[in-house]
Amino acid sequence: MPLRLRAIAPLPCPPVPPPPAVLLHLDDFAGGRCRAVVSAGQRVLLGEPVGISAGGAWVHAPVSGVVRAVRGSGLVLENDYRDAPGADIEPLASLEDAQPHRVLERLTRSGLLTADLRPLPQRLTPCHALALAVLTQTDEAVFFALLHQVLGGIRALGRLAAPRRLLLFYSRGLRAVAQAARQLSFPAEAVAVDAQAPGLEALLAGRTLEPGVTLGDLGLLVFSPREAAALYDAIYLGQPYLKTTVLILGPGVRERTVRTVPLGTSVRHLLQATRRTAPTVLLGDAKTGQILRNLDTPLGKGDSLITCLTGRRLTPADPD
Repeated sequence: MPLRLRAIAPLPCPPVPPPPAVLLHLDDFAGGRCRAVVSAGQRVLLGEPVGISAGGAWVHAPVSGVVRAVRGSGLVLENDYRDAPGADIEPLASLEDAQPHRVLERLTRSGLLTADLRPLPQRLTPCHALALAVLTQTDEAVFFALLHQVLGGIRALGRLAAPRRLLLFYSRGLRAVAQAARQLSFPAEAVAVDAQAPGLEALLAGRTLEPGVTLGDLGLLVFSPREAAALYDAIYLGQPYLKTTVLILGPGVRERTVRTVPLGTSVRHLLQATRRTAPTVLLGDAKTGQILRNLDTPLGKGDSLITCLTGRRLTPADPD
């Protein structure tokens, strides 16, 4: 990272030891439930599809190993710690020499999501506008922890889809984001918005969207930093959506930590790897987060924040 950015950027995002097993959601709030295409006892490779859907985002194996169970809306995959890649994982030698339509076709089957956790549209052309939205504390933390991948993913998709506009939306309270983008010569039009970003749709589409119509349907794509980093992996490394990046807030251990783990990793495993303990753990923020009574809850594509609270320990009789 350039010296001029180190003062506003946190420590790098070190790896977390991989979990012994992952529990993958086939219904990941991403456009519809997937149908399992593997069965118990089957061996799968890293990146191979394990759940497909006609209208939703596909689910892929985030580790190589053996499927131990397939139950309704999820499956358990035991890690063999080899990370043997599937045949479809093919790193890109050169973006300049790549055929854009072939890369874009591969992206739509990679389980990628946009900022509102909708599947990447099947058609990415014409692309009228491409935007990176950094609007929350979680977005800011991921933006700086994965700065190279975040800006690289958006810039690469911009070259492939050739949008008319490339935008950076950032909350007015996160000015360091715009500063970093300028210093790295990120060629986007910067737009400061309110933290709640009530006008994003209107700014892009020029109107309020009708029910069932997405920005992607109009050729307008908005990505959060997490999804932008996944774009980088998909374009340059040939990997589908295999990892999620999570911000962990308090207590202790510098109070704020960003880590990237395979999809389906349990909250317990992540907290142990980062040496966190707390009487109360929330999936989300302190105001609206879900209290986790079972720390074996797996992390899915929509999970980006874990909050550890130091209040009294909850009991089963406590209300949610």
